[in-house]
Amino acid sequence: MSSSSRQAAKVVTDADIQRYADAIIAYKNNANYDHKKLADTIAKYLPSTIVRIIKYKPELAEFFEKEPELTKRWSAQLKKKNFYSGTIEAVNGNDKCSVLDRYQGIYYYNKWKNSPASYENLDNACKTKIFEALVARTNFNVTNIKRDPNIIAVREQLHDDVVSLSNLYWLPGTVHAALILTELGIYYAAKPDEQQVRKIYFAAALELILTANKLTDLADNNELSSIGKELTEYIYKGKDLKTILGGQFDDWEQAKLFFFNQLHISSTSDPHFIELLEAWHKNTALNYKNNL
Repeated sequence: MSSSSRQAAKVVTDADIQRYADAIIAYKNNANYDHKKLADTIAKYLPSTIVRIIKYKPELAEFFEKEPELTKRWSAQLKKKNFYSGTIEAVNGNDKCSVLDRYQGIYYYNKWKNSPASYENLDNACKTKIFEALVARTNFNVTNIKRDPNIIAVREQLHDDVVSLSNLYWLPGTVHAALILTELGIYYAAKPDEQQVRKIYFAAALELILTANKLTDLADNNELSSIGKELTEYIYKGKDLKTILGGQFDDWEQAKLFFFNQLHISSTSDPHFIELLEAWHKNTALNYKNNL
C-alpha cells in the first residue's frame, strides 16, 4: 500500500482516491495486516482526502472508527489544533460524535467558515454533530425563523439541533440550547397570536436550565463524569456563570424565576408546564398554526 505523504503539494484526483481506498481495503483484508503501519499511512492523508475516500467507499468509515491506532493519531491532530479530541456519546445513547466524525466535521466547518455562503458545508459539518457547527446552525436558523417563521423545515432542523446539543454536550450544549429557545420565546412574545408557541419554547428552555443547574451541582460536588468535565473546560475555558448564561441572567435562580413568571407556574409539576413540554418533545411547536 503506497503512502501519500506529499499529497499536500499536489492535486488529489478521483483516480487517486479510488486507488487509496482500494489499497486500504486490500490491506485490511489480510488477516495479519500491521495495524500500526496502516494507521501511519492513513494518518498522513489530509482531512479532505479522508472525506473523499469515505464518500467513495462508505463502508470504510466503520473500519476507520474501529482502528484504535488511527483514532489515536487523529485525536492527536485534533488536539494539536485546539479541538476537542475524544469520542462523545449521548447520555441517552441516541447520539454520538466519534473522533472520525470530529475529524470530518472540522474539515467541513472550516470550509464553511472560509466561505459562509456555502451552506452545504455547514450542513455536512452538522451531520457529524460537532459542537461548533451545531451552534452556528442554530444561531443561523433563529435568524431565519425571525425572517419567516412559516418555514417548517427550518424549525424542524433547529429542534433536532437543540436536541443533539443538549444530549451530547453536557453543560455547554444544554445551556446553548436553552438560550436559543429563550431567544425564540422572546421573539414570539411580541406576537399576540403566537403566545402558545412562546410558552412551548419557554417551557423547553426551563427544562434545559433545570438540567444545566443540576450539572453544575454535580460539577461542584466533583460528581460530574470525566467527559462532562472535559467538554465544560474545553468550551467554557473558565468563563463565569453570567457569561455562560449569555449575559441574560446573573445566576440559575434568576433564570428559573424568569421562566416561572413567563409561564405563570409555581412548580414544574404544574399540569400546564407538563403539557407544554409534551408539545415540545412531540414537535408540536413546529406546526404551531395547525396543531395548537
